[in-house]
Amino acid sequence: MNAFFGFITLIAMVAIIVFLILFLVKRSKDRVKAKQYLKLFLLSFVIMFFGIIGTSMTDTSSTPQHHMTAKEAKQASEKKADQAYAKKQKEQTKKENLAKLRKDLAEVPSQTKNTITSVDLSSDGSLTATMSDEVLEGNSAQIKNIAKTAADSLSNLVDRNYPLPSPYDEADVGVKIVDSSGNTLYQQSTNPF
Repeated sequence: MNAFFGFITLIAMVAIIVFLILFLVKRSKDRVKAKQYLKLFLLSFVIMFFGIIGTSMTDTSSTPQHHMTAKEAKQASEKKADQAYAKKQKEQTKKENLAKLRKDLAEVPSQTKNTITSVDLSSDGSLTATMSDEVLEGNSAQIKNIAKTAADSLSNLVDRNYPLPSPYDEADVGVKIVDSSGNTLYQQSTNPF
C-alpha cells in the first residue's frame, strides 16, 4: 500500500512540473489552453497532497506487529506447563530428600552402636548430635577428635541428601556435637547444607 501511494505521489510531482511549464508557456499565446493547464496543475497538486498523506498514514500503521499463531501459542503453553511440572518435581525431590535425611538420621544411633545416642534436625536446619557418656572417658584431644569425626560424618550424610527444601537449604548453622548434659564438644560452623 505504501508503494502505491509513493508511486501516485511521484507521478503527481512529475505532472505538476509538466503542467506548470505548459501553463507558463501558453499563458500569453492561448489563454484557454493555459487555463486548462492551470486546472491540471492544481489537480496534480491535490493528487500529490493526498499521495503524501496516504504514504505517511501507511508508514505509521504498517509497523510490523507479531501476532502469535496458534502453533506458537500452543508451544508457549506447553513450555510453561513443562516449567511448572519441572518446578513441582524439583520441590517433590527436595521433600523426598528431607524425608530420607530424617530416616537416615534416625538410624545413626544403631549404626554407631549408640556412640551417638540421638540426632536432632531443628526447624532452622541445624543438626545437634548427642554423644554417649561412655565415649567421653578419654582425654580432651581424643574426645574432640571423636566429636569432629562424628560432625564430618553427619555433614556428609546431609550432603548425600541434598538439595533440601527451605529453610534447610539456606541454613548456615552447621553441626553441633554435645554430651548428655548439653555441653558443646564440637561445633562445625560451615554450612553442611
